[in-house]
Amino acid sequence: MREITLRDLVVNDLQRLNRWKFSVVQMESELETLTAEYASIKATNFDKMPSGSGGNPQEEKLITAIAKKDELTAKLEFTRKKVADLERLLDQLTDDERIIVERMVINQERRAADNLADELGYEPRQIFNKRTAALAHLCQLRYGAAYQP
Repeated sequence: MREITLRDLVVNDLQRLNRWKFSVVQMESELETLTAEYASIKATNFDKMPSGSGGNPQEEKLITAIAKKDELTAKLEFTRKKVADLERLLDQLTDDERIIVERMVINQERRAADNLADELGYEPRQIFNKRTAALAHLCQLRYGAAYQP
């Protein structure tokens, strides 16, 4: 079994970047829905009469809604930070390096190397070399002295 390297971790995170960006938008929408649900539960008139089970179903719904909202808020904040961290790393690349990484690694475009070679005026081999160098650069920025290519 192959050992997972620091480079693999960076590549995996880059490949997830677009999904994480989408999930931020999705979680924000879900938070709005949960907030509306929370407000509608709070607006409900709690019946003082005890139920057969001894609990108050409206109160239980409110507690569940609060817990869901807290959990989703924490996940959203974590995902936002992951996206921001990766964007900050990508901002350190040259324009050519960033385009190469975005299209070859993040978006995983078919025939990206050939298309980029035509667009940027390089040979396909140079595109692969630039991708390798850009990923090494990102690893050095992310892991500091711990990264040894």
